[in-house]
Amino acid sequence: MDDFTIQLINNGFDGFILIDSEGKIANINNILSELSGYTEKELNGTPIATLLPEYSGDFNSSSIRVGEEQETELRCKDAEILQVRLKFSPYHSQSTGLSGFFTFIRNISEQREIERELRRSKAQLQAALESLPFDFWIMDEEGKTVVQNPVSKELWGDVRGKHPDEVTNNKKLVRKWNEVNRRAYSGEITEREIEVRVKGQKRIFRNVVAPIRDDNRIIGILGTNIDITDYKETQKRLLNALRDKNVLLKEIHHRVKNNLQVIISILNMQEGYLKNSDDRDIIVDTKNRISSMALIHEQLYESTHYSRIDIEEFIRTLLHHLFYSFEIDNSRIRTLIDIEDFKIDINRGIPLGLLINELVSNSIRHGFPGGREGEIFIQLKKKDRRRHFLTVRDNGIGVGVNFDLKKKTTLGLELVEALVEQLKGEISFSTESGFEAQVIFNW
Repeated sequence: MDDFTIQLINNGFDGFILIDSEGKIANINNILSELSGYTEKELNGTPIATLLPEYSGDFNSSSIRVGEEQETELRCKDAEILQVRLKFSPYHSQSTGLSGFFTFIRNISEQREIERELRRSKAQLQAALESLPFDFWIMDEEGKTVVQNPVSKELWGDVRGKHPDEVTNNKKLVRKWNEVNRRAYSGEITEREIEVRVKGQKRIFRNVVAPIRDDNRIIGILGTNIDITDYKETQKRLLNALRDKNVLLKEIHHRVKNNLQVIISILNMQEGYLKNSDDRDIIVDTKNRISSMALIHEQLYESTHYSRIDIEEFIRTLLHHLFYSFEIDNSRIRTLIDIEDFKIDINRGIPLGLLINELVSNSIRHGFPGGREGEIFIQLKKKDRRRHFLTVRDNGIGVGVNFDLKKKTTLGLELVEALVEQLKGEISFSTESGFEAQVIFNW
């Protein structure tokens, strides 16, 4: 080959092999050397099978399919195998008298790997599409269905290549479909519940339709119809069961509250027969304790939750009842309330209500004798996610510096200790400037 031809071959994009009539390599260009890892000197005079294992037999124009574009493997020096495309052409040099074949070789390994990856992705996508347990479809720009999964075909039949009005005679349904599809073609994602008769049965579907975009252009839409009929029926049964349960709970709280009121009425009758003031005080304290429990059930009866009450509303109602029971004028003993907004259930509400009842009753009964004026302060706060602080404080005459709950002498103090224990809490007292009880408990 002349210098110009050699330069042209070396500056091309493809590898080049010159093969003599015996099937041995006579020359390669720089690109093939880089591709294979061999130098020209290493390959010259070696069989073409060194690079192209497929051609290890007889080498002639018939066996190598001269003039036919082929794909084969190229074995590199490091044993790496590349996928290549080539076509053998004959040559004859009049000046040298030499003849043989030449071929340009293009590395298509990356292209083939991309194609294999695309085939794998397509197979995975197809498998995923066929495995979807709900209806899935795709429409092209013209509004024709181009993709359906098996569930979709089972529901509507094979509607590929058809517009919605070719799928069903239900004009109302077609109008709904077209409206939703129009919104999707304009770029909107729609989600709704639809009722459709399928094979004579009414079914409820969660329908979602969304645009398919190629850059900023909408090239189609896709949609799903998830059958939620069983879910809706189960939801309806659960709602009915919950409604029945709530009615039952409401009735239970109502009856418990009424029964407690009956007990209070009996105690009122009993109180009328008592002459001793200490005995009457015992009856009053008992009524107040029962009333605090009745208030819990009354609030639960009137609540929409039936299991949790508003603690601030409960405490304010309880204080109002206690002041009425002890015949205390609000202008003589004022109440200051600082209650954080949260709700409690009946298991915590009853012991907490009884505890506040005992502490406030103690302040009213012992802190302000002889018409003394003053204040009772009640605070209930969350300190963190679990810990709560209850403070009941008055500025009355106090109980003396030697007060000790462990040396309890009344039922009220015994109840306080038991209720704090039930709340899994701890209580401490202060007798400076009146009486203060502070309870720390975890919920």
